[in-house]
Amino acid sequence: MRFLARSLVGLLLAALTVGLAGYGAWRVNVAMQPVEGDGAPRARVERVHAVQVGVLEATSLRPTVTAYGEVRSARKMEVRALRGGRVTALAPEFRDGGRVAKGELLLQVDPAGARSDLSRARIALREAEAEVGLAAGAVILARRDLQGAERQLTLRRTARARQDDLRGRGVGTTQAVEAAALAVAAAEQQAVTRELALSKIGRAHV
Repeated sequence: MRFLARSLVGLLLAALTVGLAGYGAWRVNVAMQPVEGDGAPRARVERVHAVQVGVLEATSLRPTVTAYGEVRSARKMEVRALRGGRVTALAPEFRDGGRVAKGELLLQVDPAGARSDLSRARIALREAEAEVGLAAGAVILARRDLQGAERQLTLRRTARARQDDLRGRGVGTTQAVEAAALAVAAAEQQAVTRELALSKIGRAHV
């Protein structure tokens, strides 16, 4: 029974294969048959393209080329303010590539700080001038004081020389000579003190 079933299935498959092969052969035969009508095969239609026709002539042309880029100067110069501060004015030409004329105001910094510094400098100048005047007066007084001390020293030395002369002649006393010597020493000390004072004043106000 099983063998019979297998035999039937095989026979059915064989019949189906033969049928498909025959159908395929028929379709190929139909495709190869000429088209009904004049009995000639259809000719292929050539494509036609429209073109512009012109006369070729020799001529000279100057093409116009549009280029995009950036123009830079060969030299650059930086303008800086001598003093920093808040900018109160700025010229429209103060930019890259701007054209300016001689004497044109480009940038202005708030002058309040500079004016304040100028006022302080003037005050300091007046104080220095006043100190110079005081120093000059002190130098004059010190020189006069020194001159007085030198004159007093001269007088003391003259008095001592007179006392020495009197003692040499037996008229003067030893106490008078010693007193004259002490006076001369005191006068020399005063003269030295005045010279030191004048020197200090001169060094302090150089």
